[in-house]
Amino acid sequence: MPVKLIQNVLGDERKRELLAQYELEPLIHARLLNGARLMCCCGKPLGTDYYRFDAFNRSTAEQEGIVYAGSTGNTGCAARLMTLAADRGEHIGKLPLFDPLELPAAFRVRSEARGRARDPMAHWDPFNRELFNAIHLTLIAWNTSPGRVLARLLRELRLTPERRLHDWKAESFNTVLGFGPRTLTQMIASLRQSNPTLQRFEFPELQAALRHVTPNHL
Repeated sequence: MPVKLIQNVLGDERKRELLAQYELEPLIHARLLNGARLMCCCGKPLGTDYYRFDAFNRSTAEQEGIVYAGSTGNTGCAARLMTLAADRGEHIGKLPLFDPLELPAAFRVRSEARGRARDPMAHWDPFNRELFNAIHLTLIAWNTSPGRVLARLLRELRLTPERRLHDWKAESFNTVLGFGPRTLTQMIASLRQSNPTLQRFEFPELQAALRHVTPNHL
């Protein structure tokens, strides 16, 4: 069965119906980039950031849908879905925001002056960090593709970010990339056209892990 985009989930009653039918797994929490046209599950355009949930049928355990939900702190559809899931005795964990854009210089200066950590991923293993970023960028570019293999990789990365995963994890990611029409480099270049402040992402660790793999879809 093809994975569908689930919408028309406006109001608590429809959200409860959604949760009764599907188990929601949060995949990413990301900033909405320029040029992206995504709709929240309630039917409204997404704002500055959003969650993507993968929806698994409770009877078959098969992924049948993708749910986009706006996130604005403790408000928005993402927070409401988490609250309603908690009412059912289920826990949907919050995810940190993935923002691929460069911070404005003035904000960086203020943050450094206040002694805040400039890099929340500083303790991550370099290979893990590259894989984490690459998966997020792929999911942002693809929008509606299934993400079960990528979700499994993200769970492993979040569990032990400082412990390097095996090289074959990069090969698994490369295999998934091969189902798309473009390489990761091409997707990043396309995102940059509408987002000139997109960070410069490089993947030397992933490239090294894929040095004997053909074709290489990075």
